[in-house]
Amino acid sequence: MRIAILTAVFISFLSLNLLGQNNTDLAPDPKPKRYHYNLGKSLQANNDFPAAKEAYTTFYEGLSNFKKKRFNAEYAQLLRECDYGLYAVNDSLP
Repeated sequence: MRIAILTAVFISFLSLNLLGQNNTDLAPDPKPKRYHYNLGKSLQANNDFPAAKEAYTTFYEGLSNFKKKRFNAEYAQLLRECDYGLYAVNDSLP
């Protein structure tokens, strides 16, 4: 099912480009809005806590003031998780 959908999307995208009807809405965003957030999540899952904190901070600094207020509690929680994870990993190593 997924392959059929992806094939249909690819064919429609290809046909638009071949017909000279380039639609900029179909072009991939060079830097997705939540890139650093998702990067931080993946780094945190791989126990790379300092890099995860840096990615979360980069994401947080790129938000508008309104979005910072909404994300502030989650941001603080993510940083605490990274701090504790770094402590727990260092403490558990011989």
